[in-house]
Amino acid sequence: MLKAATSVLPGDTVYILKGDYYSDDEAVLEITKSGLENSWIVFKNYRNHKPVLHIRNKYGIHLKSVQYISIEGLEINAEMKIGSNYPVSKFQTIGIFLEGSYNAPLNSVKIYNNFIQNVSAEAILANYFDKLTISFNKFYNNTRNPESKATLALLNEI
Repeated sequence: MLKAATSVLPGDTVYILKGDYYSDDEAVLEITKSGLENSWIVFKNYRNHKPVLHIRNKYGIHLKSVQYISIEGLEINAEMKIGSNYPVSKFQTIGIFLEGSYNAPLNSVKIYNNFIQNVSAEAILANYFDKLTISFNKFYNNTRNPESKATLALLNEI
């Protein structure tokens, strides 16, 4: 999946097969490449497959200053210590982090039909964005840290 994210081109669809996906990197899936207005890049589950991205570090999915990206049909789960309600990660875990900047905001991003559970901070955190669609997602047992803002935090300063 990491190789696909680094080699993807505008108009590509990356189908993610059933299974458990882990990474010791900051994010299980790091997306830094953009699509085009008529050629979106789509990351989605393959038909009737249920891929699960297990957070061991900070993020399930991290999108950084990208445009025309769609994330569909994935499960994101913070990996828990055996026999406890505490995540394995020593960091605050975030399901999907949409990170834009003042000079390079995220633009035209869709988060659709995902299931995010057990993250200690926000299930979805977005900053510096334009045209963000979040639809038909499910959230469970998130934002357990009292310092967290909410299951969904949209911090737009554009």
